[in-house]
Parts: sequence; C-alpha cells; structure tokens
Amino acid sequence: MIVPKPPAMRPPPRPPAALVRRRIPMWVYIAFALLISLAIAVIFLLPDMRPAPQVGVSASRANRSKPPARDDAAAQRQALARRQAEAALHEVLDLQAKLDNQSVRRWAQADYAAALERLAAGDVARQAGRFSEARETYQSLITSLTNLLESRPKRLRDALKRGADALSAFDAATAKQQFTVALAIEPNNAKAEHGLARTQHLDEVHALFMQGKAHEQQSQWLAAHDAYAKAVRLDADFTLARRGLSRTNTQLEKIRWHDLLTRFYRAMDRGELAKASETLKKIKAQRPKAPELGQAVKQLVNASQKVALDKLREKGKAQMAAEDFAAALGTYDKALLIDATVAFAQAGRSKAQKRLRLANSMQDILAHPRGVFGQQSRQNARQILAQAEEIDEVGPAFSGLRQRLQQLLTVAESPSRVTLVSDGQTQVTVYKIGVVGKFASRELRLLPGAYVAVGSRSGYRDVRVEFRVEPGPNPLPIRVVCQDQL
Repeated sequence: MIVPKPPAMRPPPRPPAALVRRRIPMWVYIAFALLISLAIAVIFLLPDMRPAPQVGVSASRANRSKPPARDDAAAQRQALARRQAEAALHEVLDLQAKLDNQSVRRWAQADYAAALERLAAGDVARQAGRFSEARETYQSLITSLTNLLESRPKRLRDALKRGADALSAFDAATAKQQFTVALAIEPNNAKAEHGLARTQHLDEVHALFMQGKAHEQQSQWLAAHDAYAKAVRLDADFTLARRGLSRTNTQLEKIRWHDLLTRFYRAMDRGELAKASETLKKIKAQRPKAPELGQAVKQLVNASQKVALDKLREKGKAQMAAEDFAAALGTYDKALLIDATVAFAQAGRSKAQKRLRLANSMQDILAHPRGVFGQQSRQNARQILAQAEEIDEVGPAFSGLRQRLQQLLTVAESPSRVTLVSDGQTQVTVYKIGVVGKFASRELRLLPGAYVAVGSRSGYRDVRVEFRVEPGPNPLPIRVVCQDQL
C-alpha cells in the first residue's frame, strides 16, 4: 500500500512586531517586560504623585480640568484589558519558546503555522489598542499551543505506526518521512531509529522478497531460500521474509530427509552396510523421533546380523574342514549369540561338539594303549570306535585316529600264547579264565592284559602269581607251584 505524501506546508505570512520579537534573544524579552511595567507605573502611579493644585486657583478652572467619572472607569477597564492581554502574551511566548525548542515545525508544521497567524492577528489587535480582542486571541492560543505541546505522545505513536505501515507496504519514502517526524518529536527514540535504519535497504529487501516468492511458487526451494536469507540478513525484522525463510527451510529439510532415506535404502540394497550405517546416523541426527527411523534401524540390524552370520557360517565350515573342531565350536557359539534359532549354527555346533569329543577320546586311548587290554576299557574303546565310524566325510586326521584305534583294538583282541608250568600237584586257577587244573606244563591262549594265577595244594600255603600278557609272543613261562608246607 502506498501512502500519499502530505501536502507541502505553506510558510506562514510574516507577522508584524510580535513575530519579530520571537526571533530576538531572551534578554530582550526581559527588557521588554521591564519597559511594560515602567509604562504601567507611569500611567497609573505618576498622576497620584503630582502636587496638589495651588490655593487661589479658581474652583471653576479646577472643575473644568477634571475628566468625567465614567471616562475614568473606561480607562481603568482598558488598562486592565491591556495588562491581561500582555500577561496572556507572555504565556503564549513561553509556550512558543518550548515548542521551538522541541522542533515543532518538523512534526506539526501546519498547526504551528496556523497558530502563528493567530498570534500575528492578536498582535495587530493589541497594537491597535483592542486589548480585549488581543487577550481573547492570546488565551485561545494558550489552549491551542498547550494542546499542541501535549499532543506529542500521540503524534509519536501515530508517526511510528504510519512508518511501520509504510515499511510493510515497501514505501521507503513515506516510512523515512514518518520515522524522521518521530525522531523530531522524541530524539533517540529506539523504534524510530531502528525503523529509519530499515528504510535504507527496503527497496533491496523488497526485490529479494519478490525473487524468493517467485522461486517458491515454482518449487525452486534452494533459490527461494537463498533470496529470503539475503533479505533477512539485510533486515532481520522483515516478517514476510522470515516466514518465507522458515517455509523454505522446512521444504529443504524434507528434501534432505527423503534424500537420506533414499541413500540409506540404496546402500542396503547394495549390501554397503558401512555406508548405510553412516547415513542412518545422519537420519537420527535430523529426526531422532521419526517413525521411519525404527524400521530403518531394524533393517540395518537384520542385515548386519545376516552378514555376520554368513561370515560365521563360512568360517565354521572352513574350521570343520580343517578338523579344528574346538575353533568351529567357538564360531558356532558366536553365531548362536547373534541368533539362538539359526539352524546352521545349531547343527554345526552339534557336529563339531560330537567330533571334538570323539577325537579327544580316541587320542586319550591311543596315548595310553595298555588301557584297552582291560575288558571294560576295551568295550568302551570299541563303542567309541563304532561312533567314530558312523561319521561321514571326515578329514585325514579324524580318519587316522579311527584307523589307529581299530589297529589297537585288533591287537588287544588277538590272543597270545602263554605257557604255564607247575609241579603236577598244584591245582592252578587263572582268574577271568577259570580252573586250569594240575599239570606240569600247559599252554593257554590269552588276550593281552593283566592276569592272576592262584595255586593251591593240600598241606601247603596257596601261591598267587600276577603276570601280564603282551601282544605277540610271550617267551617266558609262568611258574605256579605251592612250596611252603603248613
């Protein structure tokens, strides 16, 4: 909205003596007042100070020189009117001095010019001796000038409002004029100074605002944002530009948000989890409470777990192929910590655990081969070997353990020739075998292991002989003879 300029003020007509008097220094006013007081004293006091008429002067002459009583009353009224007019004039001049000191011509030119014209008319009436008319004019002026002086706050508010309205309408000239008027009324007024400063860039701000608006209408958000931002930098109080900047910021934030989501899912599709993770951090920073964030986090976690599980599956498979069953067991345990329901880890752990147990058992038996010479130990070893032989697709190490155990069991289960000698009188019994009888020499076929032979004879102390049968030939005979008589 363009506010029309007020019409130029016409300078008032030059007043007569009163206007000239206002342009002279203050001390002249004081001297003038003293002269007025002296004139009043001459008019009213000097006649009373004249000497009384001389005795002898005829009464008729005295009577002729004395004015009538009604002329004296009129003169007194005239003198009173004159004093009242001059007193009112003094008050007018005081108000005029105050208004001049407050630069009234800059904020109330027309009203002040009209007052000066009335003051000139009052001066003309006073100089012509029309004191009552002059007094009324001066008293009316006192009211007008007092009202003018008291109108400063309202005029200030009005000027500030008109200036603000002109700023909103991009009318720099009117805004500058109104804020200048406001500063004339109240120098150093902060709002007026700020408003006047804003007028310096108003045209440029307006142009930038219109550019931003045009870009915004075409959805050119970045260009609109830049234009609005420049306008706000020039005038931070420009509400329309600030609103435009806020709108474009919102749109750009939405664009950046959707771009981040697009980049995230593209990275996920390509399996670039590190890039997807970095993008997700930016998404969290921009909208930490966005509903889309939870789904994105879940997908990244699932994908990361899948990648980790795939790596563990391959690692476990390689460890099983290398027959590092203990390491494979640890790998499958890690996989189960990620997902306790994952099938490959469950199956792999079971297989690795079983093979590790069997491999360790076979190694223990082979490390102590004499242990299988006992019947119970031999049965346990046979069971372990049977379980090991149930496993398919074994490596060379596991297969070697099975072969060595089989060989050991074959030896342990192969009887060796053992010769027992006696005196033919001693009854010989071999534990775990039974009664052998009385003989001078007897050959037995015994499995490798530890044995006890007991000899008994009536009238003799029993004899106990412990011996061990080794795999292969046993050349030394075992002697069992009761020799100690009772």
